[in-house]
Amino acid sequence: MTEHLLGEVDELVAARQFIDALSALKDALGGPEFCNFIERQLDDSTVAVHPAAKAIAALSANLRAVLTTNVDRILERALAGQWPTFSKATPDIAQRRGFLLKLHGTLHERNTWVFTRADYDRAMYADPQMQTAFSALFHGRTLLFVGYGLTDDDFDQLLARVRALSGDQPPRHFAIVPASAVRAYKRKVLESAGVSLIIYPNADGSHRELIELLTAIAPNATRATVDESTPQRVQSNRIPGASNLAQRIADEKPRHWEIKLFGQVLSDELAAASVERRDLQFGVSFGPPELRDPKDTLSWISTQLAAATHTTKILTNLVNTGLSDAMGPPGEHGDAHKLVYVANRIGQVYREVISWTLRWRRLHTDEAFRPTIELAQLAGHRFIYRIEEWNQRIATTVREHLEGNNNLPPGTTIDLGIVIDLPDGWEEQMQAQMAQLQRRFHW
Repeated sequence: MTEHLLGEVDELVAARQFIDALSALKDALGGPEFCNFIERQLDDSTVAVHPAAKAIAALSANLRAVLTTNVDRILERALAGQWPTFSKATPDIAQRRGFLLKLHGTLHERNTWVFTRADYDRAMYADPQMQTAFSALFHGRTLLFVGYGLTDDDFDQLLARVRALSGDQPPRHFAIVPASAVRAYKRKVLESAGVSLIIYPNADGSHRELIELLTAIAPNATRATVDESTPQRVQSNRIPGASNLAQRIADEKPRHWEIKLFGQVLSDELAAASVERRDLQFGVSFGPPELRDPKDTLSWISTQLAAATHTTKILTNLVNTGLSDAMGPPGEHGDAHKLVYVANRIGQVYREVISWTLRWRRLHTDEAFRPTIELAQLAGHRFIYRIEEWNQRIATTVREHLEGNNNLPPGTTIDLGIVIDLPDGWEEQMQAQMAQLQRRFHW
């Protein structure tokens, strides 16, 4: 690399234009050498986990997720393997609990890195799945930004995305920042994006006060100190996918805890899907419309009906086999991890049925298909209602018969079965509609 190029990179770094600096560095070194250089510089295998990362891990019991733009593995190590890590958004990531989403990729997967201008164009702004996930998290959750320099080019890129999502009434989020980073104009820009500042002193540049602040708000956490050098395992008995209340039930194991735990997690799952449920209620369906000619529509409908049958089988297996196994034999304790897993997966079924029902709203085809589309949506609504009704029945059973001093007679059986049925005559009507359409369009 010539001295001129080195000087240009240095100037960009001095101006805190890190994205342009990395872009220039990659252009000068070439792709393979640039990647080798990055891996060498960011390898944290011999680096102690920083107390700030430990403090964030100590907060994990009260967090739904952690999003980071760091590509190193410091946070994974701080979380001690308790949470799964994603370098790309999954379709259901906004409904998940207890995960680490690495917005700029992870160190040993070079194709996930987001360092240069081209990488930014490819990632947050060109990946519809990441856009959808970030939008859902931004609007549905409170975000806490930690460790960002407010003048960093990287933060400006993220803030631009936040502002684009905010609208006139942005959700309220927070950023913990050192006092030296606060300027009047930057504060105004942040607040216009819905980000309020929590300011801490940092006279010596050690960020000790940040660590103390994070530690102070972590419930029952071991206090993190700057001189700690070994990784701290946090919440070793934490059940993935369990809320704080569900975790407490699993830990304390009150009478009839198995039903209470399952009911709590199921209620949490349905509550987490409340936005999608409202979308269905008000007919809000994102994504391009399904524009299909009649013959393609018949194939599409067959695929959707097969998917519905498969989803019904999954739910039946979860309830009849999975839940029974998780509850354990009569007179023996159940398995808390299995109970949470089954409830989580039923929650996923619930969200999938909502998504399935909304897909029919995007179908644009010959008007002759209108009765069939309405029948399909009717079935979807019935499926969703039955899960909600079942959840309410379990909650009522816990409240009226298992809470307080209520004592059920020995040998009492509690029915946890769910009935997924269709409106009277639905199958006959659907079969007749499909036969008529197949004749009409020679399919």
